[in-house]
Amino acid sequence: MENSSPPVPCSTPDRGALMTASSNRPAPPLPSDVPVPPEERTGGIVSIDPVLSPDLKALYERRITRLTALEEKAGEDGGNYLAFLRHLVELQTRQLEQAPLSPQDMATMAVWLNSTVMPSAEALAEAPFWQEIFRTFIAELASALPAPQTEALQQTSRDIPELARQAHLLLTGNFSEANQLLAVPLFAVLSLCWAQGASMLLATEEARKARAEPEAVNCPCCGALAVASLVMTGGREGLRYQECSLCETRWHRVRSLCTVCGESGKLNYWSLDEQKAPVEVETCGDCLSYVKLIRLDRDPQQEGVADDLGTFPLDGLIVEKSFTRSTINPFALPL
Repeated sequence: MENSSPPVPCSTPDRGALMTASSNRPAPPLPSDVPVPPEERTGGIVSIDPVLSPDLKALYERRITRLTALEEKAGEDGGNYLAFLRHLVELQTRQLEQAPLSPQDMATMAVWLNSTVMPSAEALAEAPFWQEIFRTFIAELASALPAPQTEALQQTSRDIPELARQAHLLLTGNFSEANQLLAVPLFAVLSLCWAQGASMLLATEEARKARAEPEAVNCPCCGALAVASLVMTGGREGLRYQECSLCETRWHRVRSLCTVCGESGKLNYWSLDEQKAPVEVETCGDCLSYVKLIRLDRDPQQEGVADDLGTFPLDGLIVEKSFTRSTINPFALPL
């Protein structure tokens, strides 16, 4: 895939109709919104689950595998940063396995997740568990960072009010005000905590249905933005789920509607050089937003965060067409 290649609109017959901006007719359903014949399904869609809570260990392992592949492909051109990110996810995996949140910490997470707003900086400062994880991560990452950067991170980790303020900025989406040095590792720590809390809250089918918001732009579990859309395979063949950038929760969205404004008449689909590319961009001519589509139905080995990151050249080309990204990547925050 060459970074200089212009984006190519997908041109299957069904999607061509969707790309006609002047048409006032309701957009036809995308191929995967139409029921798939049983003999063509991997598992068979019995019903649409409104909210999914993925297996965190399996998710992290897949993310590590995909980041490793991107690292090897990048070589010296960005490979060092990808190696850093891989190490960060390895730390998340180890922390989850060896020191998961205690029942008391989970109770705190439940309070935060059941609130309509993110915890305040003061509340974050009074909860030591995430701060301790951050200090553990910084100690483990020291060998991969320049000494001045490690020292600055360690200093911030000891300044509890400032660390809590930085965490609050990230949780509330005020990325431009956040400290660029600690934003990515700190967000990874917060994500690990929020993901464990979300897994607990969504442990039952009843709880998942209670969180259902059919037209949710932000995560119905924690309120954060999505990373990308996942077009599923297996028993959920062709269904679209948004994947949360913070708590990893997935929530269903109809594929033939814009995930931001809900319109359908001006949706276009873009890829770099393939009609059936494993990653596409969906643009909306009504609200001028765009979202990545990670096509697991075309390549089930993909992973939302890593494969979104690996196709950032496509973002640049789409932004040149005056569309604005509606999602965030936790490894490339808009600082």
